[in-house]
Formats: sequence, structure tokens, C-alpha cells
Amino acid sequence: MDKFGISTAMLSPVNAARNEFYAGTEKARGLVRANNESGAKIVRDRPDCFGLFASLPFTDQEGSLREIEYSLELLSK
Repeated sequence: MDKFGISTAMLSPVNAARNEFYAGTEKARGLVRANNESGAKIVRDRPDCFGLFASLPFTDQEGSLREIEYSLELLSK
């Protein structure tokens, strides 16, 4: 990033390639959560360089609502 003069990058998980993210199962919720926690750690380690678009299990309404709430709490710390 420094080499090309990029000061900030947004992490945006690409989960479309993994059908497990959309299965509406606890496994899918766990995969999304792990993905978000990994991204949040990068943001916490380098808040001057990174932001994060949280991932959601879109076909799982309840899971998505939970992950939105969790991500907002997680990323605000």
C-alpha cells in the first residue's frame, strides 16, 4: 500500500464462491462469524490503514440480523 500511495483499504470478504455461507445453517453462521472476526482483527491491528465491510449469511434472515448486531459491536471497539 505504501509503495503505491494507498492510505486506506476496505476489506470486503468475497463469500459468493462458498455455498456454505448461504446454507442457513449454524455452520454457515460460524463461517461468516470467523470471517468477520479475522477482518476485525486486521482493522484493530491497523486502524490507520484498514476498514471492514462485514460479511452476512444473506439467505438466513435471523443469522444476518445477529451478524449485523455482532459486527457493529465488534467493530466499534
